[in-house]
Amino acid sequence: MKLNLLFILMDLLTLLAYPILFVYGKIRQLSRSKESMALVNC
Repeated sequence: MKLNLLFILMDLLTLLAYPILFVYGKIRQLSRSKESMALVNC
């Protein structure tokens, strides 16, 4: 029973982590593009 609960918890954490990592990646990508635009404009 405890092992089953552990797997369910791991699945839930994985499902929660994907959108957070996706948003984090998009924000990093946007900040990098702004930095490169600033370097080009100088």
